[in-house]
Amino acid sequence: MRFRLCISLLLLPAIVFSQRKDTVQRYLSEELALVNRSEASYGAVSIKEKDHWLLYAVYPDGQPMLRCYFKDKALTIKDGPFTLFHPGAVKAAEGFFVDNIQQGIWKYRYPNGALKDSGMIRNNYMTDRWLSWYPSGALRSKADFIPSDSLTDDDPIPISPALNKGILTGDTTLAVNHGRWEFFYENGEQKEAGQYYKGRKEGVWTYQYKGGKTESTGKYVGDWMEGEWIFFRENGALSAKEIYRNNRVVSMQCYDEEGNLSSDFCSVLKPPVAVMDRWVNFETYMLDHLFWPKELEGKNVNGTVKFEYTISPEGKLTAFTVLSTPHELLGKEVERFFRSIEKWSPAVSHNRIIPFTVTREIPFMR
Repeated sequence: MRFRLCISLLLLPAIVFSQRKDTVQRYLSEELALVNRSEASYGAVSIKEKDHWLLYAVYPDGQPMLRCYFKDKALTIKDGPFTLFHPGAVKAAEGFFVDNIQQGIWKYRYPNGALKDSGMIRNNYMTDRWLSWYPSGALRSKADFIPSDSLTDDDPIPISPALNKGILTGDTTLAVNHGRWEFFYENGEQKEAGQYYKGRKEGVWTYQYKGGKTESTGKYVGDWMEGEWIFFRENGALSAKEIYRNNRVVSMQCYDEEGNLSSDFCSVLKPPVAVMDRWVNFETYMLDHLFWPKELEGKNVNGTVKFEYTISPEGKLTAFTVLSTPHELLGKEVERFFRSIEKWSPAVSHNRIIPFTVTREIPFMR
């Protein structure tokens, strides 16, 4: 089935443009890099238009997947409009290249067509104010990067190795956070806010719960926590006051659920831990209770399952997501094991029990 799919993809652009002159058949990998036919996942064509070449690729249904202009027939110098599409002819990314350098306004969209990110790029650098949105269209963040007028055409222009391939194969922009940053919950309430200076957090930052109450506030110096930081519970009660020097806690005061001073020592951060018998090591227990799926016996399937799971303040696994896996059945086996753990000791952050999402990897080798 995979072989037939690839062949249909490879033939389609040639059929569509068979009547055009100055047309060259091209082949793309799954990552949209130019490859030989034997390595191809997608077919494409390059078409000469005046003094430029247009690289055009389509999905199996004939809908556009990519439009990108180059200066040269070898497709090594991107120059002109660039548009990448989601299935269904929905724009995924659009912008402009000048001699392989990203320039001007760039926009990125979700598969539903809603804007995801938008802002100015100059000399491959994200500059000025960028806005980001949730798939619903609600504002997610306002972020300032280095000012565009601080860059000149005489400055060295960094070029990612990915830009030297035939097309854009990944995120090649460079980001130096500089200025005001604000993040929002989907309901429009502010989630966190503060300043960056040349890529590092600087000055007072404030973090908030949904509903508007303060979660924590304190000062950064060169990306490090410094001075007094204050942490609150969701009900507004004080949970901890911590004094930092060079990003390390040097003293603290801890408060109970009602906000009364209780001690001078408490957990700054403790991840969730599976509740096991006293002498049972969780890592060993996990390796002993993860099983190779019978359906994969004798098959050459090896690799790493990457996943994340969330433990609630009540000590329950509330979410499990496989991020990547060499085979679906291996991902399901990992999920089966983690859902079999009946009780967890929840995470603690600054003397507060909190929901916590863990990301980890498990290798499967035979």
